[in-house]
Amino acid sequence: MTYKERIKMNASTAWVAVLFCCAIANAQKPAALDRIELAFSYSAAFAGQPAGTPSFWLNGGNAEVASKIYRDCGLALNITGLHTGSTGAGVPLNLLIATIGPRYTWTLKKPSKGRPSVSLFAEGLVGAAHGFNSLFPGQPAAVTSATSFAAQLGGGVDVAISPRLRLRALDASWLNTQLPNGARNIQNDIQLGAGVIFQLSKKNHLQ
Repeated sequence: MTYKERIKMNASTAWVAVLFCCAIANAQKPAALDRIELAFSYSAAFAGQPAGTPSFWLNGGNAEVASKIYRDCGLALNITGLHTGSTGAGVPLNLLIATIGPRYTWTLKKPSKGRPSVSLFAEGLVGAAHGFNSLFPGQPAAVTSATSFAAQLGGGVDVAISPRLRLRALDASWLNTQLPNGARNIQNDIQLGAGVIFQLSKKNHLQ
C-alpha cells in the first residue's frame, strides 16, 4: 500500500467513525445549541525524534468549538496552528491541524456560592494535518508542503469562574500525524496547552 493510499484509508475510516458517533447521539436527543462553548488556548507540542536526531518544540495556539449532545457526551471541533523555527536540522516547520470527534465530560464539583465548578474531559479527535514552509522528503524531490491524517487522544481540566467564563487549566493530548519524513512517515507528539472558554449557553449556570 502506498503512502497516499494509506492516508486515504485512515481518513475515510476516521470520518466514518465520527459520523457514526454523531448519528447515535442525535438519535438519542437533538443537539442542544444552548450549550455551545468557544475556547482559545496556547498550545505547545513536543516532537520526539529517533535516537541520534534532535527533538524539538512547536508553539502556537488553537481555537475550539464544542457542544454537549446527549447528557455528558458531546462533540468537539479543534483547529490548531503550530510553528518552530528549526526541526533540529535548521529547517522550519508550520503545522495546521483540523480535527473533530466525541468528548465526554465529568463534573467533579458542582457550583456553589464562593466555589467554582471543576470538570474533567476526555476526547478522541480525528482529521487532517497540513505541514508547510518546510521540507518533506518526496519522489523525485523534496517538497515544501504535505498533508496527512491526524489523530488527537487526550483530555483536560476546566474550572468555571463565572456563568460565561471558564479557565482551561490543562489540556494534554497525544498527537499523531503521518507526514513524510524519509523514515516511517509517522510522528507521535505530546501536546500541552491552557486557555479560556466562553460559554455561549442561554442557561445561567456554571456547569
